[in-house]
Amino acid sequence: MKPRNLTVKVIITAFLLTKSCFASIQTALEQSSNFPKKIQKNTSLVIENMNKTIKTFNLENNTIISHATIYKLKECLKPFGYFHADITQQVVTEKNNTKTILFHISLGTPIIIQSIKINFFGKGKDNTVFTQLKKHPLLQPGDILNTDIYNQLKERIYKAASDNGFFDAKIKYNNIAINTTDNTANITIDTDTGSQYTIGETIFNKTYYSNSFLKKYITYNKGDKYN
Repeated sequence: MKPRNLTVKVIITAFLLTKSCFASIQTALEQSSNFPKKIQKNTSLVIENMNKTIKTFNLENNTIISHATIYKLKECLKPFGYFHADITQQVVTEKNNTKTILFHISLGTPIIIQSIKINFFGKGKDNTVFTQLKKHPLLQPGDILNTDIYNQLKERIYKAASDNGFFDAKIKYNNIAINTTDNTANITIDTDTGSQYTIGETIFNKTYYSNSFLKKYITYNKGDKYN
């Protein structure tokens, strides 16, 4: 089982001994090597953004926009199915006017996919390419919700449609219904396949080779379905 606890360490060095001091920020992540890499990346981006936005901090009460940072850290975990993260801040005063801020992150109970319904309608609804997508989606009931994979699934539908001549295919409805009380998610994706295009006449540009010679290398016929 992957660890569900992460500590984000932020080192802040004050240059002026006043109540509000200009600061430079260094960041580092302390976590198990098995912690999900994309979550590490997202939390890193939130902390790195502190370096761009924080101009001063208060030495008296250590309010370093902690509420905003904690909120952003919680938000960056939601795409990976963690809606109940508990995040606390610990400020440790070091020597040489250095403060170390530790954001302790406990991921909490994840959102689990309860059902996933991939529906196709239109003239291509029974085409093998679409029936296979229904049988083998990238997400399965029992998986932790991951909106990155959810978006990959939608891209996969469009690519499969395009590769097989359904150029007018369109996802008409897509939704993730999340229940944070029982920690479940139900996914629905409805796609209108449209019609499958067929191959028309092949026209050759003027070349050194004759049309009769070039036609020997054509592996399709006019009227064949595009795939």
